[in-house]
Amino acid sequence: MSLIYLMIVVIQATVANIAFAMYHLKNKARYPMNFVVVLLTLSSALIITGVFYALETMEVSTSFYLLAPFITLIYIFLYLALFNSDTREVINIYTFAGIYTFSFIIISVETAELIKSIDFYLAILIVHTIMYLFVAIFAKKVNRHFKALLLSEENTTTHNMMWLLVSLFGVTICLNVIFSRVGTSVSHVILMFIWIAAVTLSINILNHLKNANIQQRQLLSLMRYDTLTNTLNRDALFDDLQELVERKESFAIFAIDLDDFTSVNDDFGHETGDTYLVNFVKQLKEIIGVDSQLYRRSGDEFIITTNIKNAPYLLTRLRNIKKLDNINTEFLGASIGVAKYPEDSENVKELLHIADLDMYENKKRIK
Repeated sequence: MSLIYLMIVVIQATVANIAFAMYHLKNKARYPMNFVVVLLTLSSALIITGVFYALETMEVSTSFYLLAPFITLIYIFLYLALFNSDTREVINIYTFAGIYTFSFIIISVETAELIKSIDFYLAILIVHTIMYLFVAIFAKKVNRHFKALLLSEENTTTHNMMWLLVSLFGVTICLNVIFSRVGTSVSHVILMFIWIAAVTLSINILNHLKNANIQQRQLLSLMRYDTLTNTLNRDALFDDLQELVERKESFAIFAIDLDDFTSVNDDFGHETGDTYLVNFVKQLKEIIGVDSQLYRRSGDEFIITTNIKNAPYLLTRLRNIKKLDNINTEFLGASIGVAKYPEDSENVKELLHIADLDMYENKKRIK
C-alpha cells in the first residue's frame, strides 16, 4: 500500500506541474494535448515512483531531497520533448512550478514525520491532498503574473528570472538536505518554514520582476510616442523603418507637411495651433485605419508607412482632406511626397529624403 500512496502523491504533484506548464505552453505542444497530458503524467509518475521503489528494495538509504535534481531533469527533459519551447522558458516554468509542488511534498513529508499514529506514506498522502484542495485560491493570480513575465520581449528580464528561480530552488533543496539529516522534531518544523519562506520569496521576486517589467515597458512606450498628438515619434519612425527594410517587404512612405502652419500659430496662437495639429492627426488616423502607421516627425511634419497595394487609394484620400473638425480656423492644406521601397531606395535615410524632395516639389507647385 505504501507504494500506491507514494504513486498518488507523485501523480498529484505531476498533474500540478503539468497544469502549470499547460497554462503557459498549451499553444506550443508538439502533439495533441490529451496525449501530452497522459504521457507526462504516466511517464513521470512511473519513473519517479520506480526509482523510490528500487532504492527501497535495494535498501539504499537516501533522502528524498537528494533525488530532487534527478526529478528536475526528468520533468525538464519531458517538457523539452513534448513542447516546442526553448530551454530557458522550460527551466523558468519548471523551477517556478517546482518551488510550489516540492514545497507541498516537503511539508507533507515533514508533517508525516511528526505523526506516529498512522502509516507514514498514508500521512503524506492525506496532508498532500488537503494542501492541493486550497491551491486554486492563488494559482490563477500567480499564473497570470508569471505569464506576463514569460511574454516579456525583454531578454534580460526572463534571463534574470531564470537564474533567480533556479538559485532559490537549489538553495532550498540544499538546506532541506542539511536539516533532514538532523532528524529531530525541531528540524522537521524548520524544514517546513524554509519552504514556506521559499514560496513567499518566490512570489515577492515574481511581483518585483513583473512591476519592473511593466514600468520598463511604460517608459519605453513614452519614449516612442509624441505627447501632444499621441502618435509614434521620430525615434519610433527610424526603428520601425529599419525593421521594415530588414523584412524586405515592399512598402510606401508618405511625407506630409502642413501648408502655412506657422501662420496659424502667428494669427491665432499656439493653443489653436496645437488643436489644429491634434485634429489633423485625428483625421489622418481615421483615413489610414489599422493597416498603416502614422508618425510625427517634427512640428508640422508627419510620416505614414503603408503597403504598396494600399498606397494609391490612401494617397487619394489624403489629398482630399479639405477641412478639420472641431476647429474654427480654415484648413490650409498639406503637401505630400511619396517614396517606395525597394523601388526608390533600400536605405531608410534615402527613402525619407526622396519622400521629402517629392513633398517639397508638390508644395512649390501649389504655391
